[in-house]
Amino acid sequence: MLNSKTRSTLRAMANGYEPLLTIGKSGVTDNVISEADILLITREMIKCRVLLNCEKSVREIAEAVSGQTNSEIVYVMGKTFVLYRKSDKEGIKHII
Repeated sequence: MLNSKTRSTLRAMANGYEPLLTIGKSGVTDNVISEADILLITREMIKCRVLLNCEKSVREIAEAVSGQTNSEIVYVMGKTFVLYRKSDKEGIKHII
């Protein structure tokens, strides 16, 4: 669980990020989860965008992806959300 200070730091860092994962009409699929998992291993924090034609809310999608990738939701704003998971991979410089 992220504390408020860590969440604030991550939120500030995420401002400069471009969305790396786009979730469309199909919603949360196995491909979305596997892609998010790979991105979290290599980058630790990713920004995701939900397209307008998606039937579920952004919060529901963020919680689904977060739950299936064992990551934390940093924030949800508009049609974007940010996920964080500390990587166990060696050679990765940790962001926090």
